[in-house]
Amino acid sequence: MGIRFSVYEHKIVLGDGKLIRRQLIVVRNQDGNIVAWTEFHKYARSGKKSLSRSIFSGKDKRCTYAVLLLNYVFFDKCHIGSLTVE
Repeated sequence: MGIRFSVYEHKIVLGDGKLIRRQLIVVRNQDGNIVAWTEFHKYARSGKKSLSRSIFSGKDKRCTYAVLLLNYVFFDKCHIGSLTVE
């Protein structure tokens, strides 16, 4: 199967006991190890701040949907074998 985009959830516990979660889009190999960090999570949010939920809430599926689209475009449709320019 090779490499695929995936959602990585990073969790941090603050001193006051609050839990902060951040959803990031990464590239994983077939063993599940992260091989590259991306900035694609920036594009997985709505432009309407007053009507949108934060992508950092942990309950939002926008990063999941972005990963599905990225995997389709990069690997299923266009069969891009490398994410670097040679």
